[in-house]
Amino acid sequence: MRLYYPKEITVEWLMGLVENGVEEGRYIDFKRAIELKEPAKKLDYAIDLVSFANAGGGNIVYGVAEKKGVAHSLYGISSNDVDSEKRKLIQIAEDWVDPKIPGMEIVALEHDEKSFLILHIPESWNAPHMVCGSEQTLFKKRHGSQNCIMDVDEIRLAFVSRRDELKRFSEYRIDRIKKSLGGSAGMRLSGSAFVFAHVVPLSGIRSLTVLSGDDLQHSVEVFKSEPFSSERSRFNLDGYLHGRIADPEDGFGWYVQVFRNGLMELVDTKSLWYQTRDNFGSDSDRLSRSSHALVEIGDTEILVTNFVKRSIDFLGACQVPAPYFVFLTVVGLSGRILKKQNSTKMQDLMRASSSMTIQEQELHIPEILISSDDIQQISMGLRPLFDILWQASGRKECLNYNSETGIHALLKQS
Repeated sequence: MRLYYPKEITVEWLMGLVENGVEEGRYIDFKRAIELKEPAKKLDYAIDLVSFANAGGGNIVYGVAEKKGVAHSLYGISSNDVDSEKRKLIQIAEDWVDPKIPGMEIVALEHDEKSFLILHIPESWNAPHMVCGSEQTLFKKRHGSQNCIMDVDEIRLAFVSRRDELKRFSEYRIDRIKKSLGGSAGMRLSGSAFVFAHVVPLSGIRSLTVLSGDDLQHSVEVFKSEPFSSERSRFNLDGYLHGRIADPEDGFGWYVQVFRNGLMELVDTKSLWYQTRDNFGSDSDRLSRSSHALVEIGDTEILVTNFVKRSIDFLGACQVPAPYFVFLTVVGLSGRILKKQNSTKMQDLMRASSSMTIQEQELHIPEILISSDDIQQISMGLRPLFDILWQASGRKECLNYNSETGIHALLKQS
């Protein structure tokens, strides 16, 4: 059982802290009670938060008494209103820490008629964090069981590391896309337009995640139903591959690659549809080389939304923590014009002037951060990606979203 930084916080884990005499350290701290009334206590709590977030993350366990830094007894918190205590912890974190710590969670446990709160602070992608709710502005970091002031060099390194991590993956992503298009990534692709989506856990960028063979094989269950029911699933050099052959001679119509470090990749060639000016209003055909084709991209947006949802479900089941970055690239739409899904209004045709054609052959959309596993929240979270894609076609925003709910109009049909 991993006692310092567990994959899952349970009563058994809580009991093991005392039974095994676990010491406070870089990843864990014990508090017998929750004391937040006085400003000095709020400051101490905020310092604990930023110290863990600026290091490797960790857990603050409320209700465990310590003796000389060692878990001694399951004391339990004195409050009769656990939900109220959780709200206080969250509110102080909001007010006293800048920038906010993404992915912070509070787990409530009951044992022997006693209540315990475990505050989980993940390793932050947005470090360095500082305490800002008092007259002091403090940057601190966990060293062993102590919270220590970060010096100028440590603060500078934290800022640089954050930029370098995303830059490193962005460069890897572009190289991976080039190899996929060139057929040197191990899978041949059919079609002339391509969608690449990546879900990337922060721990994957930092090479802290290694999925087991059982974990990889579990992805079969996640991606076995529409729109991802595959004809071919197998282990491969990178991890595990799910895909569907479009044509034996042409190669894959789509595939999902699950990497051993938790990276998730979708490559699709079949969700983009078009209508020319001549057949506007008739049945759509596959994307062709005709000039100024009107492209319906709603199905692609729903495909990406479902891919992100299932990837987060899979990573959560494998205990790969949030946050997750989502990257989107579309290749082959140069000279095309985006059109609202299933619209046959003449005004859409009239608006489709040559000035609204997409100019770029490769559209690399800036990444966004997703932490929720709720499909509607994911749909709303992905909208900035799709807005940018539509802006490449001269539109202000994605036209496939419901203006009242903020959710993709086709989501219920997915």
